[in-house]
Amino acid sequence: MMVIVSVLRQTGVFEYVAIWSAKRAKGSPLRIMILLALVMAVGSALLDNVTTVLLIAPVTLLVCDRLAINAAPFLIAEVFASNIGGAATLVGDPPNIIIASRAGLTFNDFLLHMAPIVLIVMVVFVALLPRLFAGSFDVDAQRVADVMSLDEGRPSATEDCW
Repeated sequence: MMVIVSVLRQTGVFEYVAIWSAKRAKGSPLRIMILLALVMAVGSALLDNVTTVLLIAPVTLLVCDRLAINAAPFLIAEVFASNIGGAATLVGDPPNIIIASRAGLTFNDFLLHMAPIVLIVMVVFVALLPRLFAGSFDVDAQRVADVMSLDEGRPSATEDCW
């Protein structure tokens, strides 16, 4: 799994998806938070959740830096989304393997039992984001233009935030 993640990281796919999400959100901090949370949840269902956070967090820091807003609410939302998404599959979170093994569940059995619950929890979580982080979304138009100017095709887009 780590070899696959390493190869994907070198291709810049994680940066691409995160910057693509920020652009699709048209620079709106709330929409960026929601899209990054959704990307994080899906990524955590496919990879382990800690790895997904470590791969997406630098891009989140870059976007928040460009918007001149506090990154903490975004990172907190991503960690929650990562844990929610990671609960959907056996690869998302190591304890899931122990649970499935003890219960005698295959990968597909586990997914069929957990996916509906994860979807419901994720919908509720996304609906609560504006209330949980109210006041974290004020940004000026020039900062939005900075985010829109990010190039998702540039393989080292996050170097600017380090």
